Amino acid sequence: MIPHECMDQQLITGYHVQNFQETLNQEICQALKPLPCDRGAANIRYSIFSVVDGGPGCGTRMSAASRTLLDSEVLTQCKCRERRQMTAPQQVSPAQGTMFHHVPRRTLVAWQPVPRARSYVVEIKYNGRLWTTLNATDEATFATFDFPGAGQGEWRVMAQGRRGMNGPASPWSSFQYQR
Repeated sequence: MIPHECMDQQLITGYHVQNFQETLNQEICQALKPLPCDRGAANIRYSIFSVVDGGPGCGTRMSAASRTLLDSEVLTQCKCRERRQMTAPQQVSPAQGTMFHHVPRRTLVAWQPVPRARSYVVEIKYNGRLWTTLNATDEATFATFDFPGAGQGEWRVMAQGRRGMNGPASPWSSFQYQR
């Protein structure tokens, strides 16, 4: 006898699992529950196949026989947490256009905290070119650096979430060191 899986047909019908597709939909949605998605729902497409290697009863060529268990690309819709976009941090200091005269040029930049931020990335420009990038960890809302010389500086900051993804950046804010 040739096993049922090896017969030339599209669907395997010999293994009935009560409410299989409904149970599978529930399991898929449960597994995806902690993940955020857009618009509060995710459309999931999936297919399930059974592959039986050739061998005793499956023919002499030892070829794999693939059979569809469920219709291909079954669609299920899962409700999920809506992704909340982080906002750009609001810059506090130095304010736009601040003029500094002190040496050494130790500079402190500060901003308001952003909800759900785990850390921050600060970018500093010197005379119009990106000069350095700083990481403020442990939810700190400030960073310090030694500015390289007299001239124009600009800075901006962006929050990082739990998965290390950057939120939107604040606008560039300029400051100046005089000789």
